[in-house]
Amino acid sequence: MGDFVVEAVAPLLKLAGFKRHADSVYTLDLSPGILGWFGLNRATRHRAPGEVEINPVVGVRFQEVEQLVSALCGEKFHSHIPPTVSSPLGYVMPDARYRGAIPKLTVTPLLGFHLRSTRGMALAPT
Repeated sequence: MGDFVVEAVAPLLKLAGFKRHADSVYTLDLSPGILGWFGLNRATRHRAPGEVEINPVVGVRFQEVEQLVSALCGEKFHSHIPPTVSSPLGYVMPDARYRGAIPKLTVTPLLGFHLRSTRGMALAPT
């Protein structure tokens, strides 16, 4: 669910220099050992059947910090998960509010699959 949103956003992030990883996570090399981090969280709980909410999350990952955390916790180091610091995108925008998006995929007999966005959808600042 929500894969069509990920597929729509992926080329834009690639143009901006982000590298795509599994689980809808994208990273951008900011400097040695520091990654910009962007994720598209999906929520289906408390939603209508077939409905998914997309919650864009931004962050920064400091590789040395995450290597230390992995070692101290006895866990295997992961190259891009989790971000060291992160926040839902809406909270770092000027109006500082939650900005989840609920895209709609409807089926019509004549048009096949037609993608439309609900009012108020915001994956990027307006």
